[in-house]
Amino acid sequence: MSYNKRKRKRLIKSSFRIAIISFIFIYLIFRSVPIFLANTAKTILPVEELVVNKISSEGVIIKNEIVYKAEGTGELDSKIKEGERVPAGIEIANINLLEDTSQLKLELIEIENSILYLSKADTDSEVIQAENTEILNKQNKLIETLQIAINLGNYGQVIASKAELELYNTNPRDIVIANKYADQSLESLQQERDELLEKINSNNIRYYTTNSGIVSYNIDGFESLYLPQDFENYTYDKINIENINKDTIDENNVKEGSAVFKMIDNFQWYIAIKIEDIKDIVDYEINQNIWVQLENDEKEISGRIIAINLTDNKAVIVIRFNDYLHEFYNLRFLNVHIIQSKTNALKIPSKVVIEKDGQKGVYIKEINGIVKFRPIIVLSEDEDNEFTYIQRGDDKGYIQLPGLENTSKTVLLYDEIFISTNNIKEGQILN
Repeated sequence: MSYNKRKRKRLIKSSFRIAIISFIFIYLIFRSVPIFLANTAKTILPVEELVVNKISSEGVIIKNEIVYKAEGTGELDSKIKEGERVPAGIEIANINLLEDTSQLKLELIEIENSILYLSKADTDSEVIQAENTEILNKQNKLIETLQIAINLGNYGQVIASKAELELYNTNPRDIVIANKYADQSLESLQQERDELLEKINSNNIRYYTTNSGIVSYNIDGFESLYLPQDFENYTYDKINIENINKDTIDENNVKEGSAVFKMIDNFQWYIAIKIEDIKDIVDYEINQNIWVQLENDEKEISGRIIAINLTDNKAVIVIRFNDYLHEFYNLRFLNVHIIQSKTNALKIPSKVVIEKDGQKGVYIKEINGIVKFRPIIVLSEDEDNEFTYIQRGDDKGYIQLPGLENTSKTVLLYDEIFISTNNIKEGQILN
């Protein structure tokens, strides 16, 4: 064999060895890239979260309400603030009728002055001083009434108050009996005074509570429609959720027959809730306790189911409550959330959930660095599908998957979950 042939043969062998080594090197590089990427893959820990399963619907508040109406036309004087709780027997408001009683009041002042004159004939200086003080107090009260009338522009009251004030402008010690009462006895004057007072007071209608409760001047017109009785008649088709405009009582004037205020029994009240699908309430029974949230209030209040009225595949649940009405007394129609269940769950990003062999789960990195697939049971997702809530395992972290006889280990609170699974395979050993 010539030298050139041997040289060419050695060159071929050398090139072959270099090619094999290069191939092995490139292979190792390609193999190491996924491992490197897997080792640097980001993980996230699940978060403990309480999942509340709710039925969201609409309802109507049913209250025991007594509406008081005006027995005449006049000026309303409210004594109690809106929403205040009061006992029975309290004056809530009065109506000053629009009839002119100024002349009667002037006569009353003359009679009172005459009674004062006759009465002080046998009194000592102390009593006289007390009488003088009483008259001065009346003068001050009249001045205050006059100022209020001027501010309100009530010119009829201004004239009457001025006339009354003139009668008191004389020195109390110089008060003399009016000529037309000069021949009357003290007893007859007192009787005439009482008759005048009765006439004046009959021009003022006072309203007192017959029961304790919450005072409201907002009348929505449904007080006589939604009554706390015959609860079996509150069916789905009979409850119409409406946008209502409350009639707020005029602070100054009322007409005969119009509503003045209403008293609301705050010891018992009810909500009739519309249910769109009776499947949602198959587990509920009459006399069962139930928890709800009202409007946007996060507070949960407890009530008792007193009626379940079915209409085809829809229903109405009527619930009785014994407290918290003072927070919702001014509402009629409202949003209601029935609390069905509460579950301690784990919250994870929805993007980490994968499906393997038809089973949803996630890839986690165990403490020894081995990649494992963990099956999960999804409880719910948030509205934006950004997060998924999964069932927690038992004390040992196991769950019962549907269709399987044995339990399976699921995600634990401190498991590292891979955010991206592109370069992740079960069984990999990572640093």
